[in-house]
Amino acid sequence: MMQSGIAYREPENGLAVVGQRFTDLQTLTVKQRKNWWELLVNFEAKNRYVVLGNRMGAAFEVEEQGEGLGELLKRLFLGTARPFTAYVTDMRRDSLAMRLHRRWRWFFPYLDVHDGDDRPVASLEARWAWFQRRYTVRDAQGNELGEIIGPFFRPWTFELTVGGRVIGHIKKKWSGLLKEAFTDADNFEVEFAADTDPRWKALALAASVLLDVVHFERAKNG
Repeated sequence: MMQSGIAYREPENGLAVVGQRFTDLQTLTVKQRKNWWELLVNFEAKNRYVVLGNRMGAAFEVEEQGEGLGELLKRLFLGTARPFTAYVTDMRRDSLAMRLHRRWRWFFPYLDVHDGDDRPVASLEARWAWFQRRYTVRDAQGNELGEIIGPFFRPWTFELTVGGRVIGHIKKKWSGLLKEAFTDADNFEVEFAADTDPRWKALALAASVLLDVVHFERAKNG
């Protein structure tokens, strides 16, 4: 059961400002967008997502950045281990909400979360765990805020936890037989407890992008 009214350690102001954009959102639906040519040639282009707020209109857009030969080679040879930068645009305010920077690592994926002005506000780092997928969430000063845990028997579900209590879920949704069989266009539903701190909602969106690349994106070259 998700618990409500959970307080967590106060991070620096930048994350609180980012969280204000999510105050009125109780659910986020993260839908990956694919171009028709990506499906025809079976090539993975830059990831793009539209994010619905409360299962209604578009609240955010997320787009992986980068052009040129170097970016192409990273996708071809590093695949799901590639570093990337993605911008999160607030569609309702027509402004940049977050910049997500994934560091290059073969093991233990790491994501830096920055505000719209590219100031660091949080980070997510994978940890070693038996029979689970675990990520530690920290603020910009390195203080631990909580964890994101993928239970062994629920491979499409991740739990947002603070002090061992679940405050939300990130769930990959079934996209339909044809889409699941022939593409890696993924959809995620992110749900929160009634009184979840809005800063965790921003972090959950950032986590959805990283989890999609690391755990659900097909490696086209191996």
